[in-house]
Amino acid sequence: LSSSSSGSSVSLKIGKEIDEEISEKADEEVGEKVGKEVGKEVLVSTKNQFSNL
Repeated sequence: LSSSSSGSSVSLKIGKEIDEEISEKADEEVGEKVGKEVGKEVLVSTKNQFSNL
């Protein structure tokens, strides 16, 4: 039991590190996409605000 639990904890650690690397890369890509989309939204909303003035 103790040997199997230590083995699983090691694989969990490795899995976490891999997950973090993947999520960091994904976050960067998603961040860029979201940033562009948000930028568009902000442009549209500011245009609407100015047209409403």
